[in-house]
Amino acid sequence: MSDGGEEDLSSVAWPGFVDILSAVIIIFVFFVMIISLVLYHHMITYKARVITQIEEQFKKEKESQTSTEEKDSDEAVADMIATIEVLEKQLKAMEEDKTVMEQVISDYKQEFYQARAEFDESEDQILKLLPEENAVIVFFDKQSISLTAEVKETLAQIINEKISEFGSDQLAIRIESSLSPAFKIENSARQLSVARMFNVRNLFLDSDLPSAQITPTLVDGFKIDENFNWVKVIFKNK
Repeated sequence: MSDGGEEDLSSVAWPGFVDILSAVIIIFVFFVMIISLVLYHHMITYKARVITQIEEQFKKEKESQTSTEEKDSDEAVADMIATIEVLEKQLKAMEEDKTVMEQVISDYKQEFYQARAEFDESEDQILKLLPEENAVIVFFDKQSISLTAEVKETLAQIINEKISEFGSDQLAIRIESSLSPAFKIENSARQLSVARMFNVRNLFLDSDLPSAQITPTLVDGFKIDENFNWVKVIFKNK
């Protein structure tokens, strides 16, 4: 009697256990499903928020870059305007200098024409020998710098004679010219005297005499035979 009762109790308890276990599993599965849905919803919401933040950040950076470019453009325009203003001031100063120079040229026009007139071809020229000084003097017209053909020929003969006498390696030449005080412009007087000296010096270039042995010298306002317009060539040993 008792054994039969225990078997009946066992057969009655087992189905209940299975029902409880099934219910628990179903509840667990339902819970997991709910959690999954919540997490999925949370993930979608978080992703949308992150995307929104990135888009806003990108928009801000783009606006900042645009603002910077506009600022740089404004600064470039301002620099260009400043440069134009400086150039306009320089141009104005140059125009003022030009006006002053035109006035100076106008004031000294007569002197400039006089200086230019002094650079003419020679017509009448005197060549004077100075045996005691071993030298020769060429007298120029007031308005001339060149040598006449006759003077060139005579000077060339004298140069060749002196080279034969002293030797091309031992002969030293000193060429002197006087500054004429008749010129109001010192530079013009200097240019005239230098031009005369170099025209005389050119005769030596056709000879065997080294150019280093020729020394040109300017003399300040020295008269020879009541004349400032002369070039003196002195021959001597080195």
